[in-house]
Amino acid sequence: DAMVHVWDNPADKLKSILDTSEDTMAEQSVRLVEASADTIARSVKQAVQEAEERFEVERDGYRQHVENMRVQLTEAEQMQSKLSFQNDFLKEQLRESEMARERSAKAHHVEYLKNITVKYLESDDPTLLRAL
Repeated sequence: DAMVHVWDNPADKLKSILDTSEDTMAEQSVRLVEASADTIARSVKQAVQEAEERFEVERDGYRQHVENMRVQLTEAEQMQSKLSFQNDFLKEQLRESEMARERSAKAHHVEYLKNITVKYLESDDPTLLRAL
């Protein structure tokens, strides 16, 4: 429903065209600003969503790394416990071995004395008594 205007002179016609052009340009500017605001809002929303997705992927990676570290820590603690037990066991074996070696050295002397005593008892030789 366009209105038809009739102008009295060319100056009025030009003024009307310029006024209409200014109104149209202002409306276009408002529409452009609104469209730009919508585009910016969509872009920001998309950028935030992409950043959240990247952060979630990173968090998942860190969670997996922490879980791997927990597993390694548990394994290391178990290994330390096993090695500590083995260390204690080997120390005890070493003590027993040292005691057996000492007993063996003493037993050698006892064996020598036993052999001399048996020889003396089996013999009628009185000179063997001096060897004791």
